[in-house]
Amino acid sequence: MEETDIIYSVRDIFEHQRFKGITYRIPDYQRGYKWTPDNVRALLNDVWNFNGKGEQFYCLQNITIILSSDGKYFNVIDGQQRLTTLSIVLSYLKEEDLVKKRINYEIRKTTATFLEEHIFSRRCWEDGYKHNPQHQDEYYIMSAAETVAEWFEKTKVDSLAFKAKLLSRTKLIVNEITSNEYQTFSNLNSVHIPLDASDLIRAMMITYSVKEGKENIDIDPYRVRMGAEIDSFTVTWSNPELKRYYGQFLPEELSRKAREMRFDYAEHPINLLYLLFLLQKKGEESISLSSFEEYLKNEPDAFSHIKEFDAILQEWYDDNVLYHYLGFLFFNYKSRVKFSEIFKLWLNCSSRTA
Repeated sequence: MEETDIIYSVRDIFEHQRFKGITYRIPDYQRGYKWTPDNVRALLNDVWNFNGKGEQFYCLQNITIILSSDGKYFNVIDGQQRLTTLSIVLSYLKEEDLVKKRINYEIRKTTATFLEEHIFSRRCWEDGYKHNPQHQDEYYIMSAAETVAEWFEKTKVDSLAFKAKLLSRTKLIVNEITSNEYQTFSNLNSVHIPLDASDLIRAMMITYSVKEGKENIDIDPYRVRMGAEIDSFTVTWSNPELKRYYGQFLPEELSRKAREMRFDYAEHPINLLYLLFLLQKKGEESISLSSFEEYLKNEPDAFSHIKEFDAILQEWYDDNVLYHYLGFLFFNYKSRVKFSEIFKLWLNCSSRTA
């Protein structure tokens, strides 16, 4: 995994060279830890009930961080509740060495001390342990620790199997920013990220846009404009007729597997654009989220290519002759006609008539 990646496993969050040895600091403008037992149980249930195959993983949510000027810590702008809860769960699972001295609460110095001395030491799960919480953070952290122990005792889940799934098959999107963190924090909302390509690819494209050679522009306004353009694509591809028309261009097997691959274009029509784009770039056998991320990382002007591709498909759809001719081909000869070959022919022809 390279440092330019944005999707990391839970183990990577603490062990990958990009993060290893650096403290996650919770800034003073953040509220304290406030996850309820219901929040903790929902996380544990979601991780355990995830049964993905192959490269599939459970996407917990994103975290947004910014590196301090001295490179000694990351300020956590969004995601402190998840990071703290993960640290509690990992400590219960006897992976406390992963998380020791990795979280520091600037808002209340004693919270970090409490985590180290009571949670990461695993004292809180010893027989006869008693502690009277001194403030709100301690109360909610202790409640979370008790909930974790109760959940494992009640469900009888194999802790080793759960730990393997949590460390390797549970991942987060890491959004490292360079802009004003206070403004970013005020603009963030905390909705869960669906397990779907449409949102993950959006995050990848906006994050990787910094690599597109835009040295002479302010990258953050550029990313805002990119987000607006992606929103425009989403509206366009939500047209039921457009979705129906281009859905027939997909090979039958790919169409059947789209939802399993998290490219559910019935629920998120923009995924149809991404599937067709990958189909003509990579071929059916190579379509996956990881192949899309690989393309975005290695192609210096990926977003421009996606926009050009979208413009061509809109041209086909709006042209009465092309619309009916291509529709006729894919409706009657789908087993013999390949979208990638048709698209290549279009690019190689000198004119619409040709």
